[in-house]
Amino acid sequence: MADTKKRTILEKISTRVPGLDELLFGGLNLSEDNNLIIIKGDESIDKTLLGIQIGYGIAQSLSIINGDTNSHEVNIISNYHKEKYLNDLLLDTLIAHCTQKMIELKASVNTNFSDNNLFNAFFSSTPYIEYRNDNIQTPPPSSWQNNIDELICREAIFYNNRTNGLHYRSIPFDTSTTTLLYKRKKDSINEYFSENNKEDFEKFKRHIDVLRNKLQTPIINAHCKNVEIKNLSHEINEKPNNIYIYDLIDYNKKHNWEDIINGLSKHYISILVISKELNIPNDLANMIIELGNKESDNYYIYNLSIKRSISQQTCLGVHQYKKRDYGLEIFPNIYTYFSKRRYMQRAIVYTHSDVITPTFQQYLDSIPNNASPNDYNYNYYKQKKELLKIENTKELTNPKDSYFCSVDILERIFMSRRNNTEINHTSNKDIISNYRGGVTAVIGNPNTYKRYITFGSIFSSSLNEEHTLIFLLNKDDATIRRKLSCPALSKRCKCTGDTCIKCYSYIHFMNILMGNITPSEILFYIKKQIEITYNTKKIKRIIIDDIQIIDYCFPLLKEADLFISSLITLCREKNIDLFLLCDKTAKSANQLLAIADNVVCTQRDNDSSLMLFIEHYAGYDKEPSKVYCGKVKNPQNLFECYETVDSENMPIRQYGIKESEIEDIDISDMDDFWVYKDIKNHKKR
Repeated sequence: MADTKKRTILEKISTRVPGLDELLFGGLNLSEDNNLIIIKGDESIDKTLLGIQIGYGIAQSLSIINGDTNSHEVNIISNYHKEKYLNDLLLDTLIAHCTQKMIELKASVNTNFSDNNLFNAFFSSTPYIEYRNDNIQTPPPSSWQNNIDELICREAIFYNNRTNGLHYRSIPFDTSTTTLLYKRKKDSINEYFSENNKEDFEKFKRHIDVLRNKLQTPIINAHCKNVEIKNLSHEINEKPNNIYIYDLIDYNKKHNWEDIINGLSKHYISILVISKELNIPNDLANMIIELGNKESDNYYIYNLSIKRSISQQTCLGVHQYKKRDYGLEIFPNIYTYFSKRRYMQRAIVYTHSDVITPTFQQYLDSIPNNASPNDYNYNYYKQKKELLKIENTKELTNPKDSYFCSVDILERIFMSRRNNTEINHTSNKDIISNYRGGVTAVIGNPNTYKRYITFGSIFSSSLNEEHTLIFLLNKDDATIRRKLSCPALSKRCKCTGDTCIKCYSYIHFMNILMGNITPSEILFYIKKQIEITYNTKKIKRIIIDDIQIIDYCFPLLKEADLFISSLITLCREKNIDLFLLCDKTAKSANQLLAIADNVVCTQRDNDSSLMLFIEHYAGYDKEPSKVYCGKVKNPQNLFECYETVDSENMPIRQYGIKESEIEDIDISDMDDFWVYKDIKNHKKR
């Protein structure tokens, strides 16, 4: 016991509830002698499920730290729910969690699941398929049985917690027993751990040991009991390593809590689930989590808040959650994307440093992930600080010796470059070399090539092996796919079929259908996509197509004024280039104009040529503030894919904007654009 506590003081323990650890700034602090978590809320609000998730998740995390799956058992004791329900709930949640984890791993790093460990551990190998005369379906091939886990990863087979079995997806989608393939072997975790049949138990242990290594999800024994209040005190024993979940929703207000709390204080970790009406003294619990719901336009939103936490800081406010097959998912509210801990306290250090000298904290923030240990040395920082001061001063005081033209800035905004290559434009001498993308708003009337020029940036990224996520709002991805033709594709393009296939392999879609989706939920899934790897790499560029659709299809997003701001904050924090395509009549246009790093406006001219206005650009430092304008004679010829050489004279393929296709135009302001008038009296530079 002492050894366990010693480890938990040194690190926070993950609850394994999606989104909850983020509210706890990394996990639970379990350094106290006894840790009591109270979960309370209205009826039918998933309190019991959350209690089981947290308790079982803590046991899983502790078993990995201790290196022993037998070090913690979970005891679920209820005076309200029957044992069958509790066992079924826990087993369904565990299996569904494993299948979801397998799907994510298969998608991210292509893990091999051909050994069928999940299937062989939990399901009977005897097929269970029924056919009715009025609904005859073609059975899956017999070879499927050899690849069940792989097919689960491909979502061709799924676990149904209503039938407790594996189904195959049919068209139309059907969850009746006509699609049921294999039934679950047992009805409780404890039965799987039973050594009555030693051969079955050994097989089960072998399979779950493999699952633990692949999924980092230990399968731990658990006992579920239904007891009467009068017998409850007998269930509170003194096994300190065990984790206890007490589901006392039906506990009478007249009962004395003193005996219950005294019993719980014997345990290292205990979770108490009660109804909202039961007001026990707050000072008895280390943490109190409250669940509730509210109605918004005839739509219920389920909420979670951490009302009390004595051993650690937590994210304040009300957060959303939803119930999934594998348990609850908690979506931190959008204000958590803006909060920076200790930011105001650190302001004293920041503000007392001059503009050319980075503080040590700023220096640490700028260190790349692949830096060497020496880069974090304070003495090394002091040496480098003097060099940085000289470089920053030189950069700011060197006289201007060149001008910018629109093609230079468009290249910097849209095109991706390798570190060892340069742009072949003669005027590009004075642009900060390390600037890239940032947050770019592309604003214009419909049919003004917004998507076309942004798609050019996608293929530029693909050529440099950077992944792009195209985020669709209530669009048909098949339609967008047909429009996703490379803008540089022409008779002059020398790319082979293999080169094009490679470029397209770095482009991904994510479509969100219309409905009552909250900002917290949509940001949760964007963040999840960002964190998933694609063959060791992650998403580097996100494009949101036609953001004005929010005004008509997503009422809860439309009313959230900080949704776009929180999305931008998330992408900046993760160093992801974000492109937002927006009609200039949309509600979001003014917001984007104010907060985007770069604003590119598009408009057709009188002769049907394309006018590109760079109203705002954050990548240069000495040119006075001005609007750049480039007239594109023939937009179909704007991009080119060509061969060049790198700094070591090695041949590489590059993607860029053709300088000859853009004519620079002098304009004084953007008033004409925003009042929907044509640009007149163009004056050539």
